[in-house]
Amino acid sequence: MKGLVISVIVVVTMVQFMAEPGETAVVSCDEVDECLVYCVPYLTSRT
Repeated sequence: MKGLVISVIVVVTMVQFMAEPGETAVVSCDEVDECLVYCVPYLTSRT
């Protein structure tokens, strides 16, 4: 399961880097932070 979560995070990161700098982001950094706040303790084994 950890591998799947890490893969999803990597894909999202790659898409963000491929976006043109002048384009409007569909997902803001704050939205990403809010979503990842629940995953980080799980990924770092700090439940």
